[in-house]
Amino acid sequence: MLASILHRFAGVGLIVGLMLGVAWLGCLMAGPEAYGTFTDLSGSWLGLIVWLGVTWSFFYHLAAGVRHVVWDFGYWLTVDKANALAWISIIFSVVATVALWGWLIGSGRIG
Repeated sequence: MLASILHRFAGVGLIVGLMLGVAWLGCLMAGPEAYGTFTDLSGSWLGLIVWLGVTWSFFYHLAAGVRHVVWDFGYWLTVDKANALAWISIIFSVVATVALWGWLIGSGRIG
């Protein structure tokens, strides 16, 4: 049940990410002042939290999609194995998000 709820939550997070991508493109086309405002907001502590959530949403939705493909092929359909695969998806999403953000911060791309 948790995995199903998180999958839907991640879908909403991806919609937020899509809207941010569209806003980024709009600000890019609007000129340097608008683009500067967007990057300032994105780089603020609140903006970074939102981007962190979008990143987690991407990785969880990816893992949940792979989980569903595994089930579509008829594997891991018992309750115990399905629960294990759900937990693997959750853990993967957290580890991948932490790894990506660790790399971004460690490489100086995010300050």
